[in-house]
Amino acid sequence: MRESVQCFLAELNSKKHISQIVQNEGRFTVYFVLENQRFSLCICNGKAELNEDYADFLLEDCIIRGRDEAVRSLLSGKAKLREFIKTGELQIQGPFRSILRAESIFYLAGTQKLTYK
Repeated sequence: MRESVQCFLAELNSKKHISQIVQNEGRFTVYFVLENQRFSLCICNGKAELNEDYADFLLEDCIIRGRDEAVRSLLSGKAKLREFIKTGELQIQGPFRSILRAESIFYLAGTQKLTYK
């Protein structure tokens, strides 16, 4: 999982236009609760970072829960967040605006191209 997260962060940090999505708020954090681990992805001051020691998920903009493999696919851009929510593989909790922001970030920073029918 760590490698998938690092690849996603590298891609996200290389696409500076994505940080503009959270420019007005100053910071945006997604807390992941997976089968075997918990971590946060935070975009602050135009830079995305991983925080594995972060325990206070009450300060997060949204929380994503689910299976490791689903999160790997999300981070790589193989599928969209909305698809995982529909199938129940991932659950997301947070204000609607934060959920839309998270969906936009994952879609724009995905390392693989999605194909549409």
